[in-house]
Amino acid sequence: MRGVNCWTDHQILRSKVAFIVRQKHNRQGTSKLTKLNTAKLSTTSHRESFEQEMDSDVAQWEEKEHSTPDEEWAALQQVVYNTAKTFIAKPDRKHQDWFDPSTTRSYTLLLAGETKPTREGCKPGALDPPLQHIKMSAYC
Repeated sequence: MRGVNCWTDHQILRSKVAFIVRQKHNRQGTSKLTKLNTAKLSTTSHRESFEQEMDSDVAQWEEKEHSTPDEEWAALQQVVYNTAKTFIAKPDRKHQDWFDPSTTRSYTLLLAGETKPTREGCKPGALDPPLQHIKMSAYC
């Protein structure tokens, strides 16, 4: 029951307004820092050579005279990250492939995705146009 004595009209208005409000996207020029493979630092030889390289790169870094602490921190952060990125690099992939290359039928269908399958021997209506090559192996 909607009306002057009811609270539901106000709740409906609040929910509609909440869906319209969006955040401002202003991400031009910024890049997200990628994760680095810190497992390489578990060996002492890698760690010592990384420390030497980091010490030499930080020693070459010069502070500007009229810069704010935020600017100095950003510059130091870039020096440290770039050194670590060149020395340590990105970690290896952890996720497995979706298709096992040992199964030849699915792997050949995956590699030859641009070829169109035939409808011979399939049930009528079993194949949809976007996923024909994948569904061919399931329904034929």
